[in-house]
Amino acid sequence: MRKVLLAGSTSPWLREQATRRAFVRKSVSRFMPGEKIDDALTAAATLKPQGITTILT
Repeated sequence: MRKVLLAGSTSPWLREQATRRAFVRKSVSRFMPGEKIDDALTAAATLKPQGITTILT
């Protein structure tokens, strides 16, 4: 299972297919606010007043 997940994480084809699907975008939007650092920083700033800490990797 680990090999399958790692292979999927680096697959350009799978990335393209996943980003086209609305249900995938909705599912991951809570955990990944966007693909750019500015998206992550904006989300972190929004969560800070609520006492929710964030980690950016």
